[in-house]
Amino acid sequence: MALLWMLIYFTCCVCGSGQCINIDDNCSIVFATEVHDVTCYVDEDDTLCFSDILKTINKHKMATEDNESAVSLRINCKNGAKVSMKQPIKLQGLTMLEVRNCYIQNYYDYDFSPEVSSIEPSLRHLTFSNCIFEYRNSVFTRNVLNHYSEVLKQERCEFPQNLEHYILRNISFAFPEPFVINDPYYKEKEKYEKQRLITRCIYDNLTLIEISSCSSITTEHTINAILENGIFTALTEINLANNKLSRVPTSLFTDVMYKTMKKIKKIDLSRNSLTDLRFLYRPFTFSGSLYVDVSQNRIAEVSNEDVRTLKSFSKFSYNAVNISDNPLRCARDQQTFYEFVKSANNSRWSSYRYLNSMTCVHQNQQVETLSKISYQDDDEFDLLPISPACILSKDINSEKEQNATNELSDLKSLVVGLTESMNTFCDKITKRIDDFERNIPRQIASIIEIKVTEEIRKVKDQFQKELETLSK
Repeated sequence: MALLWMLIYFTCCVCGSGQCINIDDNCSIVFATEVHDVTCYVDEDDTLCFSDILKTINKHKMATEDNESAVSLRINCKNGAKVSMKQPIKLQGLTMLEVRNCYIQNYYDYDFSPEVSSIEPSLRHLTFSNCIFEYRNSVFTRNVLNHYSEVLKQERCEFPQNLEHYILRNISFAFPEPFVINDPYYKEKEKYEKQRLITRCIYDNLTLIEISSCSSITTEHTINAILENGIFTALTEINLANNKLSRVPTSLFTDVMYKTMKKIKKIDLSRNSLTDLRFLYRPFTFSGSLYVDVSQNRIAEVSNEDVRTLKSFSKFSYNAVNISDNPLRCARDQQTFYEFVKSANNSRWSSYRYLNSMTCVHQNQQVETLSKISYQDDDEFDLLPISPACILSKDINSEKEQNATNELSDLKSLVVGLTESMNTFCDKITKRIDDFERNIPRQIASIIEIKVTEEIRKVKDQFQKELETLSK
């Protein structure tokens, strides 16, 4: 199923039974030398059709023989007024499109006329905010059946190549028609979806993808569909804030992600419903600097596994994770985390110094600063009152506890030693990989030079022999 992330262009469209508003009365058009600024206001119960805007802009361009000026278009709707747009939506010189508070119809219908197809895309900034997109299964199915190759070509790449910023804020979908999975055309649509995802598209200009304040289902489906079908050579930021995500989308923090977006610098997952940090992953081959924001989520504890994940994620680069403003609880089983908080003053973990000022809440609702917690103080972490039976048994078991403490200390020493050995091993492996990558071109060049020299020598010898034969 084609979704909102498909190519955005500008075209004339049929508005259906609704009457189009008058452009002169509802749109402010400022014609300038470099940028034509168009702002339209759509009242409740009205419908905006792009055909009138196109006619006005194209009429001016033809009258002034202006084919170079860019067009910036803003559409503001009142109480979900309707906007009708087909794909591909094209307008000569359109660089910015911003649609707010609108109910968008006919988005999954298409216009493949030669007039529309001849217009080159120029869109650089695209924003949909507080919009509802109407999806009619019968319309999209009809286009797949009747214009299979055209639809496939249109939607194989989600964005125009010029696009730099793609922003969806608080968007949702309306489905006036029921989905019929067993209809005779369903297999044809499945085939279309598989064909659409065969090859990845390369985007050299897209720097920002934002999908915020949406439902978790919309967010996961949309971002996965985008990232799984592209190579983003310029992408630096992904913003998925405030989407009620209880898990991280499967397309993030994978080997494929790091290979297809090597310049990524920030992933914003703040104001969601995440409860742990196990999703964090960074391969050794990623040499960039990545900042991950998971503030204002539902992380109540940072387990030993989470601490190891944080250290692994940040070890070989300037990667950092922001876990501030989470409802942390104070607990004895988080002693590794408290040790990590204190070690944040070390230059090695300097990006986590903010942890020193963070707080956690005890069971009795007492608030304490993380840097001041000592997990060795049992009174600080007693979750239940100590009964007389426990006091009597304490002396009996003291010797066993002492032995267990000694064994635990020995085990801790072994683990620390093993960790240091593994760290040294990782450092050596990383150095060997770097040396290998640096030396490969030299070795290849040397082999080529030897081979060329050898061939030249053979040619010279052969030439000398033939020359001697001719002399005789």
